[in-house]
Amino acid sequence: MPVNSMDYSGKDVVLDVVRNEAANFFSIVNDPQNWEVQTRCTEWEVRDIVGHMIDVTEGYLSRWEVSPTRRGHRSTQRRLPTDDYGFRCPDP
Repeated sequence: MPVNSMDYSGKDVVLDVVRNEAANFFSIVNDPQNWEVQTRCTEWEVRDIVGHMIDVTEGYLSRWEVSPTRRGHRSTQRRLPTDDYGFRCPDP
């Protein structure tokens, strides 16, 4: 049966999917031997994905702090940080 992920009735299914995907992700990144494994995106290793996920998540969390519902007004438009390259490719 199809699930509308944008409707409250799909909440349980969406949360199950998120929990399963998170568990799979953490099982991969918890093993240090996986950090330098190449991903399907041939220029990225697993550590690059982790750096990207951290960068994007921090960007989303900072948006909640300035969201219109928390402040009572529209927030200024800011772009998500895109300089996660330093984390992914540290200087030698």
